[in-house]
Amino acid sequence: MPELPEVESIIRGLQNTLSNLTVTNVTVLKGKIVSSKSNIRNIDDNMIYEFKKLLINSKFQSIKRVSKQLLIETDKSAIVVHLKMTGQLIHTTDETKINKHTCLFLELDDGSYLLYNDIRQFGYVLAFQNLDEASEIIDEYGFDPQYNIINQEEVYTKFSKSKLPLKQILLNQKVICGLGNIYADEVAFDSGILPSRIVNTVTKPEVKKLVNSITRIINHSIEEGGSSISDYILSDGSKGGYVKFHKVYGRKNKPCIICNSKLQTSVIASRTTVYCLKCQK
Repeated sequence: MPELPEVESIIRGLQNTLSNLTVTNVTVLKGKIVSSKSNIRNIDDNMIYEFKKLLINSKFQSIKRVSKQLLIETDKSAIVVHLKMTGQLIHTTDETKINKHTCLFLELDDGSYLLYNDIRQFGYVLAFQNLDEASEIIDEYGFDPQYNIINQEEVYTKFSKSKLPLKQILLNQKVICGLGNIYADEVAFDSGILPSRIVNTVTKPEVKKLVNSITRIINHSIEEGGSSISDYILSDGSKGGYVKFHKVYGRKNKPCIICNSKLQTSVIASRTTVYCLKCQK
């Protein structure tokens, strides 16, 4: 978390407000955020210096999404942002929004600020001289449910060669990108397949239904601004509204909305998973 719909929703907000603004100053409060993408990071003073050098006096040109990552292009640099579990990008005119979880912030020429907050500090914000350099660190990913038509035959072929549970495959960004715990559970329920089901037993008609569920749910969530659970907020500080459409995620022991039986939970691929034993096979 944030997953694909949340990242896309943040980008849409920033596209509307950052275009053609110029960075006048950069303050880095947590140096490791701009030092590396590694899980184990040390503060690199040279990276901090280069980060500031590349951003100060640069003008925002475009923002796009690559899987769960943001790729921001200025006239002098390219920035890769990965929010990981608790990262936030907030564009505000309110200086008091800078708080103890703010890892860095940019001052912009219209008097506003772009903040990167991250309670757990697993995310990163890395600056490069151009898009080619930035692209080299972007993770490999599979079909994008928003940008690509998912090839059902290719998904079925990958499933037929695997003995992993569906939930684990849905979380694999190299198969279909952008899904995390929330949407893996929602997609499995919507398609009627148990998240524990070994994927080489999933039939072609089931794969078709699964792919349709992924596309529909992801795009619906984007329309609603994503799912505001825990720390996720939009770039203007507001909350996404897709939570009210969740059918299983976060509903452990509650009645299934279809059959009214109690929803079950277990741990699959190290993630808490909620499902219905009657509606999913």
